[in-house]
Formats: sequence, structure tokens, C-alpha cells
Amino acid sequence: MTLDRALQLALQHHRAGRLAEAEPIYRQVLARQPDHPDALHLLGLIAHQVGRHADAKALIERAIESTQRRLRALRVTNTDKPLGRVYSLG
Repeated sequence: MTLDRALQLALQHHRAGRLAEAEPIYRQVLARQPDHPDALHLLGLIAHQVGRHADAKALIERAIESTQRRLRALRVTNTDKPLGRVYSLG
């Protein structure tokens, strides 16, 4: 199963309140991609929902850090590319 499909399935369980089914799927995604921001964030939400607030905080902080790293990498990558042409419509 692809990571996207696994996340979709986990999210379906999560939205339906089946946290015990969603959690291991999020963990499987993280086993394959440890810095996956969506899986980290959603697993953090489950931790919060079941009262594991310290875990929730740590997971959501990791999700934020992962997202920030990805955004920085995008900015660095895209600064090397030309902007291209600007076309006028008028």
C-alpha cells in the first residue's frame, strides 16, 4: 500500500472515531518515512484525544519541524531556477 493510501485509510478510521485502528497505520507510515509531517501531526492528535498530552506535544512539534525543513528546502531549490517569462494580457 502506498503512503498516501495508508494515510487516507488511517484518516477514515480517525474521522470515524476508530482511533485504535488509525494509530497503527500512522505508525506504519512513520516506520517508512519517519519525518512524514501529516502522519506525525495526526498521530499527535490521537495522542491528545486519548490524554497522552506530552506525546501529543512532541509529535506535533516534530510535524512542525518537518514541515519547516521541507519549506526551507523548497526555497533553496527554487532560488536556483529562472523565473521564466511574464506575459501580458493587455
